[in-house]
Amino acid sequence: MTEITACSRTTALKMMGSDVKVCVYSCDKQEIRGKIYHCSLKEPIDFRGISDMILKVDKIYDDIGFPLATPARRSINPGESTVQPLRYYHDFKDFASMEGEKFAFFLKVRYRQNVSWQGSIHFSGDVSSYQFRSVLELMGYIMEKIEDYRT
Repeated sequence: MTEITACSRTTALKMMGSDVKVCVYSCDKQEIRGKIYHCSLKEPIDFRGISDMILKVDKIYDDIGFPLATPARRSINPGESTVQPLRYYHDFKDFASMEGEKFAFFLKVRYRQNVSWQGSIHFSGDVSSYQFRSVLELMGYIMEKIEDYRT
């Protein structure tokens, strides 16, 4: 376990940034279940459903402070910061070979603007990477993968 100091925070974020690996272990009636992996997590986070996955990934981004959400979230305690000291527990290469029982994908969110996400998704075993401009578009790509898996 290594703690990254404030002066090296920018370098660390560029190194591991917003890359998240999601492994899907079950797929029932349009609901997926699986685990979320990120370099800043000691253990993977379980999720149940696409919306639960999105909320948990968003929480990871809030905790590491990257990508920065714009407009910023409001709080009743204006001086309160939710960004925790950044620690990383894994090299992102550790996640490259991980696969879910059903499917897996890498998620890279570049921006969190206009109260949504912009980035790319790359499904393991697929040569293409798909760009999305909103969480709704991202959900569409995941739903297409679920449908492909079920047929």
